Amino acid sequence: PAGASPPIASTSLHTMRRFLLGVLLGFVLLDLVFDADALAGRYEPTFAFYQARALHPSWCRAVLLAPILLALPLLLQHARTGGGARAWAALVLAVAANVAGAAVLYQRGLLTHALDETARTALLRIGCLHLAMAPLVAAAAALCDP
Repeated sequence: PAGASPPIASTSLHTMRRFLLGVLLGFVLLDLVFDADALAGRYEPTFAFYQARALHPSWCRAVLLAPILLALPLLLQHARTGGGARAWAALVLAVAANVAGAAVLYQRGLLTHALDETARTALLRIGCLHLAMAPLVAAAAALCDP
């Protein structure tokens, strides 16, 4: 009937999709705060931040990756079950953000124990990738509205 509320399961999945994309956006924006120094040509603080993050135990990294990895199947499920063009667009944007995130992880792997030219270039790329990721994730979150 017109004006009827969506089923609770549908509402819960929508809330979960939005929550997970919000967490991912928060991660990106937090990293971008630390990337600002590198983007301004001050590499030491950003380098120290990423060096300290490399020391986190594996379980901590898994917790950080969980929202990213859980959001994609939920977005795919929504797109496949009648979410329409907006749901597919949200999925494509989230996948693009995750591809950029994979590139960030690769660039972090280039950060050695020395702040050399390779590390400076990697820090700049990380900052640029986070700049690209933020609007992708924000748009994906906006598009997954019912």
